[in-house]
Amino acid sequence: MTWTAYCQKHAELELVGDITEVTPFMVEQRGLLGPERTGRSACEVRAITAAGCKVHFIGGARWHQ
Repeated sequence: MTWTAYCQKHAELELVGDITEVTPFMVEQRGLLGPERTGRSACEVRAITAAGCKVHFIGGARWHQ
């Protein structure tokens, strides 16, 4: 499967070439008394595009394999 990420330098979507770091975290939402757990997880992903640009984005749980 091919993944793309938005590159701010080129202001366009670029193909993700290499994943350098994946950090999973639990998703929370704002509640009346502060953050509330949702039971969902996501991943903070740092990667390098095929054009050589560094990108940072939030991906779903599928990134943490």
